[in-house]
Amino acid sequence: MSTKLISWEFAKRCLGLSAEQHDLAETLIGAVSSLAERLAGRSDLDLAERTELADGHGSHLLVLSHAPIVSLSSIQFSATRDFGTAEPLDLSKYQICRRMGMVESLAEPFARGRGVYRVVYTAGYETDRYPAEVMAAAIHYISSNITKLNDHAYGYRSVNQSDGTNITYDFDLTLLDRQALESLALPEAN
Repeated sequence: MSTKLISWEFAKRCLGLSAEQHDLAETLIGAVSSLAERLAGRSDLDLAERTELADGHGSHLLVLSHAPIVSLSSIQFSATRDFGTAEPLDLSKYQICRRMGMVESLAEPFARGRGVYRVVYTAGYETDRYPAEVMAAAIHYISSNITKLNDHAYGYRSVNQSDGTNITYDFDLTLLDRQALESLALPEAN
């Protein structure tokens, strides 16, 4: 798991954490980031360049596997899937549907065929650049667990820290925070 919803610096600023709380905060950032992946049913939240073969369905939309789409680098069409010789399509005839993980053709529909489009694009989130409600949910989670630890409340998971101490935390979320993390799921394709 490499996804980090928020950075130590962001958590420190929001919660007024001290340097002594660094390991604890990093552990909780990892926990809430992992929880977000699980609730969203994805492990591909990080910003990355992606290359994939996409199916054409005879519509003006090409559905990709990752979202949000940040940029589109190239689209190639090949009925034989020989993309080594296929010319890139003119990107000015396409627009991205950022949140939906789709490319829309502003001209003719995408041709029907399985894996006949090769799309190179950048999709995902950068740390500290998630939707505000997701970042707020992460901050609430960290704050809640730090409070529980300070009050000597018990959680459900134990993690050894680099200084040899052990912390225990839980996955308790408010309904709104849970919904915020679940909002990272990809929309259902029709």
